[in-house]
Amino acid sequence: MLYPPTTSASRPKLPMVDLLRPLVSLVSPIYNMRMLQLEMLIVACQLTHNDLAARALRTSRRSTRKTASSLPVEIIMSILEAAYFQDDMEPDVQLLSACSLVCRRWSTPSQSLLFRQVVLRSTSSFRAFTLAVSRPTERSRALANDVVRLRAILDFQHPDQLSYRALALAVTSCSSLYELDVSIYGCEVEQTPDADGRPRVFQAAPSLDDSILSVLRSGPRIRSLKLANWSDNGEISFQLLSTVWPALEYVTLRGKAPCLPAAGDRLVVPFNCALQGLRIGFDSQAHTDLLKWLMANSRHSLRSLELESTTGADALTSVLQHCGRHLESVSLASCSTRDQATALRTCQTLKEFKVENSAASPLFHALDQLPNTIEHVAFTLGYDTPVYLLIKFIKARRSLKEVTVYVWEGGDSHMELPGLRMACAWRGVKLLVLHNVQGFREALVRD
Repeated sequence: MLYPPTTSASRPKLPMVDLLRPLVSLVSPIYNMRMLQLEMLIVACQLTHNDLAARALRTSRRSTRKTASSLPVEIIMSILEAAYFQDDMEPDVQLLSACSLVCRRWSTPSQSLLFRQVVLRSTSSFRAFTLAVSRPTERSRALANDVVRLRAILDFQHPDQLSYRALALAVTSCSSLYELDVSIYGCEVEQTPDADGRPRVFQAAPSLDDSILSVLRSGPRIRSLKLANWSDNGEISFQLLSTVWPALEYVTLRGKAPCLPAAGDRLVVPFNCALQGLRIGFDSQAHTDLLKWLMANSRHSLRSLELESTTGADALTSVLQHCGRHLESVSLASCSTRDQATALRTCQTLKEFKVENSAASPLFHALDQLPNTIEHVAFTLGYDTPVYLLIKFIKARRSLKEVTVYVWEGGDSHMELPGLRMACAWRGVKLLVLHNVQGFREALVRD
């Protein structure tokens, strides 16, 4: 044996001269006169081999560069789409911007992906966006059609604030717009002097006039609206919901609740959208009249209901009695009374049920109210949570597939937590145990 036995991973990669030298030493007693010529031949072969390898490497590099720039657009688009989202499910703008500078063939698909989701924060950003999509060229029209989601931030206390008219013009320029995400800031407060003694003016968010509403109506028929009204003007939300987009399917409302006109002022315009998903996170408790108005035409279409703010037992019961028959997913901020838990019996096709603040609530005593179609439940687990009721529920429901638990306030040392793990393993149910509320909320969001 010429060399000691080694694995393929540890065996050194020897050049050709070193591999052939032992063979030369074996025949040297017989061919001693020709050893010098043989070694010279080996060196010549090695030099020739190195030259061929270097030439092949240069050719490979040139062909690689040529291939990268001549890939079909479909393959380039597939590569970029695979790298589109980051870990937080936001577009990787930095990566796409870099890809748009690789070559001309990469520029167009990269820019198309960059324009799928546009964010406007100021008048300056609106002007840059308008300059890109309003030129009389085919490329500008293509970029305008690429916009699927538009996020606008209107801060009326910002010196370069985005106006309502700019928002309306941006919306109308995107013919393929699917989702509009609007955040509004601006509260009227007392004027206070700044460090130089000059009065600081805080401008309140005004209502929309009829001309702005008319421009918005002439735009695309969006399907999803996310509205976060952090101003003190509740009429803005009512204006956008009642008269602008009749084809909305998914609505998310946060901040200031829409202010319904008083009965004596004018006839309340009905909300005619047949919603499939509704998420509410008001800064105050939602009233029953507002919930009824939002779901007036969604009795048979609503599939997902998420109430991030506290909801009274009467309001929750009224909502579930109205549209609970076809609900498939219900998410509540809390369930503190047995009446709230009992109201779930109207949800006959429920597949997913989530409660964030449920560590010691009466909900666990009413788990048997959930229908047999349930597949996923999510709860909070504390030191005094009646886990034995959850274990009993897991063993009884054959359709259950997943259980998500947020552990807090001594939940890690709960005596029945190992029993919960064993019950899920025995039934083949996926158990996800989380220790931070942000991860718990992200695990429950399925947009």
